[in-house]
Amino acid sequence: MPDRGLKIGELARRTGVDARTIRFYEAVGVLPPPAR
Repeated sequence: MPDRGLKIGELARRTGVDARTIRFYEAVGVLPPPAR
């Protein structure tokens, strides 16, 4: 089974960073957009 990565909620829980902050980081280019 291929690795699908983490859902944003799981990433937020594991890192302690709010999901809105993660989305902001994606929007400004700090994080790459998710592979879909």
